[in-house]
Amino acid sequence: LVRRYREAGLVVFGKTNTPELGLHPVTEPARFGPTRNPWDLTRTSGGSSGGAGAAVASGVVPFAQGGDGGGSIRIPAACGGVFGLKPTRGRTPVGPDASEQWSGFAIQHVISRSVRDSAAALDAVAGVEPWAPYHPPAIAETFLEALRTPIGRLRVAFHTEPAMPATVHADCVAAAREVAELLVELGHEVEEVPPGHDRQALAEAFFTVLSANTAAEIDALEAKTGRRPRPEHFEATTWLSGLIGRRVSGGDFVTAMRRLQAETRRL
Repeated sequence: LVRRYREAGLVVFGKTNTPELGLHPVTEPARFGPTRNPWDLTRTSGGSSGGAGAAVASGVVPFAQGGDGGGSIRIPAACGGVFGLKPTRGRTPVGPDASEQWSGFAIQHVISRSVRDSAAALDAVAGVEPWAPYHPPAIAETFLEALRTPIGRLRVAFHTEPAMPATVHADCVAAAREVAELLVELGHEVEEVPPGHDRQALAEAFFTVLSANTAAEIDALEAKTGRRPRPEHFEATTWLSGLIGRRVSGGDFVTAMRRLQAETRRL
């Protein structure tokens, strides 16, 4: 990914703040402290790409790289009033040290100040790696060109339900409905379609996969550093996630993946 950015002429000049192992939807690591929202320093910038989101929202850079496994690009974009896109699997590279991240959940892209910049950044790095387990369909034009192509009348479905046990804030519901109304005004066919998730089952399956990946990440750090992991080496929630992951059997993991894939097929 970095090689493709550099080949496109981008200059990398710093690393933004993230929570440990990218596990949290807020950016408050013990090592570097919290990243605050540039619009209101009493509020969060979100996470896990909270440093990237704050850097873009405050005008430090036009866009910043982020990764999204469960909202880690989209959450900071929402918190900062900027644009965040999670591309489809395989659209951007995750190698050379991996074929997928978080069992396919984590995708790399950017947080940006405009859709245009996000499209240009995607054009710069899009392309399948030969070892990737997912090969998305090729597009006939560039993403930047697609912004200028007339799209005609679209059929758009939207919803405001959470995917997991949670309450959606009224401001988020209002924002979604405002966009839906705008699309109607633009001439598109818009329908509210609740997805009907089994939220508890979806949450259990997702966090089974996530905790197993955390345990594997801790093992990888041990192999890389030669140091046996201990609780004091990690934040409490990271260590707890790893402990849960070690209690997950191979059968548990495969069952969780099958449940998630079944939900994809149902949708």
